[in-house]
Amino acid sequence: MLVSHWDFNLYRFRREILEALVHQGAQVYVAVPPGNYDDFWAELGVTHLPFEMDRASLGVRDAMHMVSQLRAHFRRVRPHLVHTFMAKPNTFGTIAAHTAGVRAIICSVTGRGSFFGGHMNAPRDRMVTAVLKTLYAATSRMASRTIFLNQDDVDLFTGTHLVPMEKAVLIRSSGVNVHQFSTAAVPDAVKHATRTSLNIDPDAAVVLMVARLLRSKGVPEFLQAAARLRARFPSARFVLAGAPDPGNPESLTSDEVAVLARESGAIIPGHRSDIAELLAISTVYVLPTTAAEGVPRTVLEAMAMGLPVITSDMPGCRETVTDGVNGFLVPPGDVEAICRGLEMILSDPITAARMGAASRENAEREFAVEAVVKQHIELYEKVLAGHDSRVR
Repeated sequence: MLVSHWDFNLYRFRREILEALVHQGAQVYVAVPPGNYDDFWAELGVTHLPFEMDRASLGVRDAMHMVSQLRAHFRRVRPHLVHTFMAKPNTFGTIAAHTAGVRAIICSVTGRGSFFGGHMNAPRDRMVTAVLKTLYAATSRMASRTIFLNQDDVDLFTGTHLVPMEKAVLIRSSGVNVHQFSTAAVPDAVKHATRTSLNIDPDAAVVLMVARLLRSKGVPEFLQAAARLRARFPSARFVLAGAPDPGNPESLTSDEVAVLARESGAIIPGHRSDIAELLAISTVYVLPTTAAEGVPRTVLEAMAMGLPVITSDMPGCRETVTDGVNGFLVPPGDVEAICRGLEMILSDPITAARMGAASRENAEREFAVEAVVKQHIELYEKVLAGHDSRVR
């Protein structure tokens, strides 16, 4: 059973693991609140077990309600193994699984989140961070293993005794489908239709960012760069694909987004599912996050599509870009550095092509999803072989 607080997280980033488990004949469940993907679980061959959860709530009552619901699912289904994702499932989901008698529990730290980012400085935020660290320190000892996506997070969590060193596992990224995300996979007619839908001229350079509209993702910095470069590259189009996330304290509001769009001249079409198509019409990909990431999937997808990448020199992001080779690493929050990198790429097609080719090569060599899935399946088998993991 895979457990997350958000259906988008499981469907977009763990779908290949689910498919591989089903293909091997496993009976697979996803425990996740109802959302936009309710109709897709059956198509994957997995059983959806919904539970109620307010992502924005930090209350004890809501946490205990989550534990109660998940524990009921675990006791009824009696899973051999539970794999949790994100902070609340990693902590409260582990408590529920442990108290229900599940012996094989794996947690995935897919990023540090808002309260580990170092930019949440209000007294209430510091208190929540302290509580979350205490929960991780306690529940990680109930878990069989904790997976991390980058070495920086391994060092942070083990160095501060939040996770025992012997239980930490590094699996770099959630992987990328290098066959789906390939320039050959998007026909010219589809590229033309995508440009037309966004009112972008056939020959215009496109600077793309795909993300939830969170301050910590670097949305303000991206739009400031767009505003500053309008005069230098008048035909270039800056596209920010994504929507606000009201369940996240870092989210911009729709009104704030509208103001930023007017000031920057950027195209902000909202949430998009045609990410491969957007990447296929793009010249360069930018993710100027000011918070640590796991390993950002959108950057991997851009690399697989053969794009140069500009991203922040932050945990997770620095796993993907070798500065000056397949793009540029910039200091977080440094709009001038973003602009310098974009000027070099937009003004020099030869450099852009060289960096894009290096991105594709790196994606194929280091981040192909087949290797990531294999590592997960091998870890499941190792943990299950270690003891009788059926619920007592």
